[in-house]
Amino acid sequence: MPDPDPLESVAASELVSSSLLAALIPALVNRGVLTQQDATEIYENALMLLEMQQGADPAVQHVYETARELIEAHLPVGLPCRRVFVTSRRQPYLSSPSDIPLSQD
Repeated sequence: MPDPDPLESVAASELVSSSLLAALIPALVNRGVLTQQDATEIYENALMLLEMQQGADPAVQHVYETARELIEAHLPVGLPCRRVFVTSRRQPYLSSPSDIPLSQD
C-alpha cells in the first residue's frame, strides 16, 4: 500500500471519528443509556466547542458553517440554536450551552 497523502489521512481520520460518533449517540439513546435530552445537550455542546475553536480566517469560515449545519441537523426541529462567539482567548469560556442567553434583552 503506498503512503497516503497526509491531508487525505487527516480527512479520513476525521470521517471515521465523525461517523462513529454519529452512529454512537442515537444507538445510546435507543438502548436507554442516554435520554433524548442528553443527546441534544451533546450536540449543543458540540456547537459550543466548534464556535470556541473557530478562527477569524475568512478562508475557512465555510468549513465551520458546514460543520455547524451538520451538527444542527441532529437537533430537534424548532429548538433555538445557541451560538457562542468567542472573540478573544482571554475571555472566560462558557461552561455549558445553558449558560448562553437565547435572547439579547
